[in-house]
This record gives sequence, C-alpha cells and structure tokens, in this order.
Amino acid sequence: MKKRQYAAERYEDLYSINGERELRESISRFVTTYCAKTNFAGKMLELDGYALWNTRAQVLEANKARREQSEKVIQNRNLQKAERKITQLINENYVTGDLEMYCSFAQEPEDRNEAHRAFDWFVRELRRIYQEHGVELRYLYIDEAEGPDGEPLRFHYHVFVNIEGGVTRDMVEDLWRSRYGIANGTRLVETEFGLTGFAKYVLKAPLSVKYRRKWACSRNIKKPEEHRSARLPNGKTLTKKRMLDLLENRLDPRKFFEDAFPEYRFIDIRAKRSEFVGGVYLYVRMRKKDEPDSRTPSAGAHARNARTNIKSVTSTRQRGSGAGGMPDSEPDNRTEKEGVKNE
Repeated sequence: MKKRQYAAERYEDLYSINGERELRESISRFVTTYCAKTNFAGKMLELDGYALWNTRAQVLEANKARREQSEKVIQNRNLQKAERKITQLINENYVTGDLEMYCSFAQEPEDRNEAHRAFDWFVRELRRIYQEHGVELRYLYIDEAEGPDGEPLRFHYHVFVNIEGGVTRDMVEDLWRSRYGIANGTRLVETEFGLTGFAKYVLKAPLSVKYRRKWACSRNIKKPEEHRSARLPNGKTLTKKRMLDLLENRLDPRKFFEDAFPEYRFIDIRAKRSEFVGGVYLYVRMRKKDEPDSRTPSAGAHARNARTNIKSVTSTRQRGSGAGGMPDSEPDNRTEKEGVKNE
C-alpha cells in the first residue's frame, strides 16, 4: 500500500529562514519528494516547489505554528497573498500601453459609500464608451482612504483599465474629471518582471482595518492558468537529490528550468526553510521568449548569476518582504505622465 503524503504548499509562510547550511539540512527532513505548482500569468511564469511530507505529524506542527502566530503576522501574511494575487491578475490581463489611473475628488465624499457610488457611475459610463468602440472594458481597482499607519488620506482610487479599439487615455481621464475631480493616467510599461508596480498599494491598507476587501475587479478579468504536478513538462521531477544539487550549484538552475520550460527565459530563484517543519520552499520566476531580451540591468544580473545566487528570504515576521517568496524589491514600472507627478 502506497504511503500517504502531505503537501506543504499551503504553509509557505512558515518557510522564511536564512542560511544555506540549514537549507541543506532541511531538504530531506520528513520529506518524500517535492511537487511543483506553476502559475502562467501573461508573459510571466512562477513556479513554487514545495515538499511532500511523509508524516502527518508535520501537518500538526504546521497548524500549531499557525495558531501561535500573532495577529500582526497573520495580517501581513494575508496582505502579501493579496499582493501576489493582484500581481498575477495584472500580468495576465494588462500589457504595455494600458493604463493605471489615479482618481481623486475635488470635493471629498462624505463617506466610503458615497465614493463607491461615484466609482460605480464612472464604471457604467466608461463601459458604455468601450461598447461604442466595440471593445470590452476590463478593470481592477484599489480604493484608499487610510495610510499604512491608519492616518486619514484623501479618498482616491488606483484603477487599471485596458486601452484598445480607439479608446484613449484622454477619454478615460476626461470622464472622471467631468464630474469628480483629478484624474491622472499613467501608461504601463512592462519590465523583465512584468507589471509589478501597482500591487504594492495593497500594503497601504492599515492593519487595524479588519475583514476589508481593499480591491476588486470586473467579472471578465481572466484568471492565470495554474497547474500542480509531481513532474515538470519535460518529465523531470524535483527529487530531494535535485533540490540539493540546485542549492549547491551542481545543477545549473537556469539550464534546468529552461529545459523544462523551453518557451520561457529564466529570471531568478529563491529558497527558504522553516524552523517549524521539514523541507524547503523554492520560488522560480521566468518570462516568455516571444520578444527581444530587454532585461533591466538588475534582472540581467539575476539571470547571469543564477548558478551561484540561490538565496533564502528573511522572515516576513521580521520585516515586510515580498509575497510568496518574491524578491524584496522590484522595479516600479509606473511612469510619470509628462508634466504631472503621480502619487
């Protein structure tokens, strides 16, 4: 009878400790093998390699560690998950030339409900304009009225919209300005890391605001394609030995993952361990090869040094790192509209 295995996928937040020596020691501890979750969002590919534990005791330990987490840690974890989800939705639905809109009010609304009524009108009218041009509006927005420390701000929206079919930035901006106030549209520009500059706004939500969904999107927003498998597309598996070879640079991670996904170009890789459970958590990013290699200098350095640059990520309980194993800082793809400083 085949022994039951227990996936570490949903406990990624527990994998957050530095130290290459400890990573090596953790690779095989309570682990049968490793599984891969692959997310395809636009031109970006993200792969999470997680352990399959050989004992249920690891699940009990993971759940115990979760129960003992502070409220602040739990809130940070949830915000980071939201940041990663939004980043994936943006990469899947928007491209260079689409818009990030900053919309605020000349006369401050009395409350959040009044602001939302204004935004609902904006979306209805904007959808009508798109229909007149024979295209479908796709939008994703984040509303803000408080800063990171809970201080009150002027109520405003950050909105993503697609630009196509003859619809222009001026049309979108003028619609909001005609009724409510300031509208500043910023043309999106993709980098090696896709579109990452917008999702950080999720983290502005104050930790004191509970159970508040700070973002929403239209129903026609496409979800990224996601697969879970014990095998990569070329038939290779993430065995304990391969994980160790990747960590100790006996196996070139760039060649290994580009062989598995030949249509994609390797960008970077991160590895983390946990003080609570066995195994390591791997995070890999890749980008489609359907365009000339226009990497930023920092991205190019990541790729060139991949063989000797597998790093672990400092605990999110100590500082606010990127979600889901993402690097601590990313290039901000948001550009300023000429002559107007965007907030």
